[in-house]
Amino acid sequence: METTYLTGRFSSLPRWGRVGVGASSASQALCSLQCCVPPPYPRTAEEGKAKVPRGFTLIEVMIVVAVIGILAAIAVPSYQSYVMRAQRANAKSALLQAAQWMERTATAQGRYSTTLAAGLERVEGGRYTVCLLDGTLAAGVTLPTPGCTTVTADPDATPVALPSASTTAFTLVAYRNDPGGNANDKCGDFVVNHTGARGIINATSGATVTECWGR
Repeated sequence: METTYLTGRFSSLPRWGRVGVGASSASQALCSLQCCVPPPYPRTAEEGKAKVPRGFTLIEVMIVVAVIGILAAIAVPSYQSYVMRAQRANAKSALLQAAQWMERTATAQGRYSTTLAAGLERVEGGRYTVCLLDGTLAAGVTLPTPGCTTVTADPDATPVALPSASTTAFTLVAYRNDPGGNANDKCGDFVVNHTGARGIINATSGATVTECWGR
């Protein structure tokens, strides 16, 4: 029997894709085209398996915890040291501001005041309090413990005069509030007097005026 091939839109098929009309109907030709399309279902058992999200193993979790612990051990002390230095700077700034007020008062009145003006005792951050050694308090002002009437010698033996409040001399102290974040600061309490001498008192042995006032 003579075989006749499809023409028209199917004529561009490769020779192996052409279907003889004499052997089958046009629907068979369409079936041969469908055989070239990948099936919608998985070809292998592996492709048919659902992808299950993979979790963390115990070892991986332990490694992460260990890394976090190491970073915390380094970062936390450094941060605390930074905060303490910042609070020291606040204390020194407030102390010098109070000393300038004392000098302005002496210029205006011809003598130093024996009472520190209200508000000058406050230090930003609340970790220190400024007071006039052995001076009286402004009306309505109270100071946190331990107050400002007793001091100890400077640990590095730097001569620091600590005269009591009078009309001819003064000593200002920025002391640490206890409890407070700087209660155990190695630099102790900061001191400045009418001559401009700067010092530290109640400090940890080994702390120096240069180190504590310089940072």
